[in-house]
Amino acid sequence: MLKRTLLLGLLGLVALSRPSFTQVNESTRPDQDTYVGIARQLVDKGVVLDIEAKGKVKPSFKKEDPLFSTPAGRSPAALLRLPEFQAPYRITVKSSRHGMGLTTEIFFPSGILLDADFKPVGEFGEDRQGPPYMIEGKLGSLENVKVVLTVDDNNKQARYLLLFTRGDLIGEPVSVDKGLVSKPVIAVMRAKVERSLDGKVEVRSEEHTSELQ
Repeated sequence: MLKRTLLLGLLGLVALSRPSFTQVNESTRPDQDTYVGIARQLVDKGVVLDIEAKGKVKPSFKKEDPLFSTPAGRSPAALLRLPEFQAPYRITVKSSRHGMGLTTEIFFPSGILLDADFKPVGEFGEDRQGPPYMIEGKLGSLENVKVVLTVDDNNKQARYLLLFTRGDLIGEPVSVDKGLVSKPVIAVMRAKVERSLDGKVEVRSEEHTSELQ
């Protein structure tokens, strides 16, 4: 079980190079068809959050919400409608630890970027290639998990971002493949942080800059 526990630095921040979405080729994987179907359902039900070019939203993730069956287990999902492309911008998805005591929880996000016809044009996640996670901690404990996504000329057709989590790992200690973060600083985690279907998530959109801040 210890092998599945992510060890965090006391400084609490893993520095990353500037990321962007992993581009998806013309042949959509079978698992992506599942997520495309979820996105269509949310649009049909009118359950879509609009985010402006410079703004933020806080999608709700609760275990009491409808759960969708995915290749990686059952998960709640949120669909964001992105702004019309005018100039390169970036999207920061941040999920924060919540709860009290020695065992707390966090919603570990994955996402797929879709165009107006629901064709996948990018993705990120632990079980898929994409921009790495930023791990923020305090006093050796995990506080936030962040992913920074760039929308530019390579994927300017993006119109939706579907967010979900790996339901098959719910209840397990947080673990991230070392290949998904750069230069992790090793320290002992003082508090146990488990994966949860409940999420405290913020998504922020802002103008793209040449350096990740």
